[in-house]
Amino acid sequence: MEKKDKEHINIEVQQKIAVIQALTGRRLTITSLIAAVEQMIHKTIHLAQSDLSPKLTGVRWGTDTEEFIVYPANVTKIHQIHCLMHELSHSVFQDPSIDAKTLIRILHCVQNGEDLLALENLTFRHHYDKPSEYRAELFASTIVLETHIDKHEQLEDQRGMLEERLHKWMITIRGGNNE
Repeated sequence: MEKKDKEHINIEVQQKIAVIQALTGRRLTITSLIAAVEQMIHKTIHLAQSDLSPKLTGVRWGTDTEEFIVYPANVTKIHQIHCLMHELSHSVFQDPSIDAKTLIRILHCVQNGEDLLALENLTFRHHYDKPSEYRAELFASTIVLETHIDKHEQLEDQRGMLEERLHKWMITIRGGNNE
């Protein structure tokens, strides 16, 4: 990626963060930031933690009305926030989410009680030469380091709801057969 591309991305990130800060209208918390992003993208965002490997630091996928983000539970709080902000950046910038084939593999793991770690050889690894990944890292780093976000806020883990929703999607994707 060229220097001018990175400069353009930096401007994009600063503009989005300014919008988020304007929408929150108060001290920035993770909850207020997520609410601002939901308002920006007109979708509901659901979060869940999972014990992920160091190679798999987060997963994001979505529908026309919802975004789902899984971030690591087995890392320090500051790393959790960074990983969450990285995945949230993909929502902010409307980057493509994972494909149906990958979603089906995730659904299979969830349905069978397997850890998402089994999926680490898929396309989840970061490729920071890609503009969307560079932008996501810049967004996450800026939020964590420069916005004074509340780093002690406890987040609601929506894993139970997430697993239920994924099971329903699996049935839909398979054409209604609950096999």
